[in-house]
Amino acid sequence: MNKKYFMPSYDYAVSSLLGNHGYVNVGEDESPDFLVFTGGADVSPWLYGEHRKPGTSTSPERDYWDMMAFIRFRHLPMVGICRGFQFLAAVTGHKLVQHIEDHTWAHTCYYNDEVFTVSSTHHQCVVHTNPLFVSADGVCEGAYLSAGVFGVQFHPEYESCSEQAIAAFIKELRHVTGV
Repeated sequence: MNKKYFMPSYDYAVSSLLGNHGYVNVGEDESPDFLVFTGGADVSPWLYGEHRKPGTSTSPERDYWDMMAFIRFRHLPMVGICRGFQFLAAVTGHKLVQHIEDHTWAHTCYYNDEVFTVSSTHHQCVVHTNPLFVSADGVCEGAYLSAGVFGVQFHPEYESCSEQAIAAFIKELRHVTGV
């Protein structure tokens, strides 16, 4: 049986990636098994207790709809990708760095004893003391944020992301969602 998920902000590439691994995107009223928060504009700094700095480009409307989904489905497992990871980190009490340099496109990432290439397009990052995925420069590329909440900074849906990175993402997604 396929595991059903809901994406508050639909992303075709993420839906395609998850579909290739037996997951089905459903509407919010179709009893999803878990939520997936995807990439987009910067998370509003007020969500993690800071003021907006120059270069931070937010979408208050996106923050609102993501927050409504987070509240409505707070009992379900949640997975975040890029901005989705940042959003979930902010609403679970973690801090973000509003601007980091040179953290775009393909770069090296460490996961357990594995080393592979991931693709990122972010200038913000999650501050986490126990990351699961870490870039070569020490930036958190993925972590469990709380019970049932997991995310990655990189984009497993991008073609430039290595098969090993995708496999590691799917492994952790299955772990957090119970599949």
